[in-house]
Amino acid sequence: MNSLSANAKALKGHLLSVEGLVDHLLEDPTHVTFSVLVGDNSANAYVLKGTNGPPPAFKPGDFVRIKCVYSPQFDRSGNVNDLSCSSANSRILK
Repeated sequence: MNSLSANAKALKGHLLSVEGLVDHLLEDPTHVTFSVLVGDNSANAYVLKGTNGPPPAFKPGDFVRIKCVYSPQFDRSGNVNDLSCSSANSRILK
């Protein structure tokens, strides 16, 4: 996907393949959260960590592809004000 803001309302709740550059990364016991730069947009990605697998092996500056459920947030005027996606499986990161 080249632009996360184009057709955001139509794509909300759909499973997408998103490719971009990892900007920053936070890891906690249950999730990996990172900001991914996709074209002119930045989105937060939330990935549930597996209980018996290794954590994702990427760092800021890496290019990743993630299959995730797209969940943009809109302001009262219907404009996109937050882009995010989530995945329940870290094996889909490449």
